[in-house]
Amino acid sequence: MIALAGAVGLLCAVAGCAGGRGVNVPLGSEELDQCPPRSIAVEDLHQIGEPGCNLVGSSLIFPDGQTLSIYGVGETFSSSYSGAGEHDNVVVNWGILGVGAYTQLGDELLDLWATGDEAERLQRELAEVSDLRSE
Repeated sequence: MIALAGAVGLLCAVAGCAGGRGVNVPLGSEELDQCPPRSIAVEDLHQIGEPGCNLVGSSLIFPDGQTLSIYGVGETFSSSYSGAGEHDNVVVNWGILGVGAYTQLGDELLDLWATGDEAERLQRELAEVSDLRSE
């Protein structure tokens, strides 16, 4: 679903856009060249910054050891982990802005990581529209 927002124009892509609650990713993100696939620790995402390419095909390694693939621009992927306390890890490809990830326990946001300030802002917005509460 495409939604235009002001002069910027945005692609509505994640977290239930059809229901009016979603997060917008910048247009043009789907036209990025793919980055060489690699594995990235979520703790290192902010140091990467905006990658200048699409991180689809790469993977993120969470502190609990779980590795999740990065899917297409605007796609959200989550996986439950029951090793060291049951929780969910979530990954979103924000395209031009890079990627974001968070860990949640029920409706509580435990940790959040992103490739830069704008990706972090969108990741927090996603957590908010997903009704997660943070400390």
